[in-house]
Amino acid sequence: MNTFTLVGKELKGEVVKTGYRIWDLGLIFKLINVYFKTFSDSYKTCAQIQTCYTPLKLFLAFFDKEYFKVVVFWDGQPIGFCLLTNNLEKASITYMDPRYYRHKYSEYTAAGKLYYVTAICVLPEMQKDGHGLELLASVISFIDKGESMVAFDFSHSKNKNLPKYIIFAAESKNDLAIELGQCDSQEFVILYGPHHKVPS
Repeated sequence: MNTFTLVGKELKGEVVKTGYRIWDLGLIFKLINVYFKTFSDSYKTCAQIQTCYTPLKLFLAFFDKEYFKVVVFWDGQPIGFCLLTNNLEKASITYMDPRYYRHKYSEYTAAGKLYYVTAICVLPEMQKDGHGLELLASVISFIDKGESMVAFDFSHSKNKNLPKYIIFAAESKNDLAIELGQCDSQEFVILYGPHHKVPS
C-alpha cells in the first residue's frame, strides 16, 4: 500500500488515512507543523526534548516506505499523525536501543513484527475534544491484523493518561482487550545542598 486510503467511515468530520508513503508535499509541510506545534510547550513540563526529528528528517520519513503512517484529519485538515517502523535502527532516532528489544522480544523482532512508534501527536487544541482516538484505534488495528507488537515511550509529565486512552480506544473502537506492559523507566533528578536555596 503506497498511497493513503480511508479507514472506516467519516465521523463528525473526522477521518483517518493510512499508508506507507506520502507524496503530497503540501500535506507533509502541514504535518511537520502539527508535529512541532504539538510539542512547542513541552519544555514547561518535560526534562527531555520531545521532538527527536528535525524538520528535514521528518520530511524524509514521510517518504520512507519503512514507516507506516497514520494521519487523522478534521474537516479536511490534518490534526495529528503517527509514525511507526519495524526497522529498529531507524527507530533508534528516539534513543531507544534496538539491542534491548532484540534481546527481550527475539521472536517478534526476528519476524519483523515489533514496531516502534517514533512520533505520535495531535494538535493540543484538538486533544481536549477527544480527537485522536481514531488515530490510536487505527494503530491498534494495524498491529492486531499483523499479529504484531508495538513499543513506544512517552513523557508521563506530558501524557500521563496515554495508556488509558490506548486501552479505551482498543475497547471502544476495535472491541479488543489489549495488554500494556512496562519495559523500562527513566527518571530525571536534581541535586542541591541543604544550605542552598530550595528550588522553586
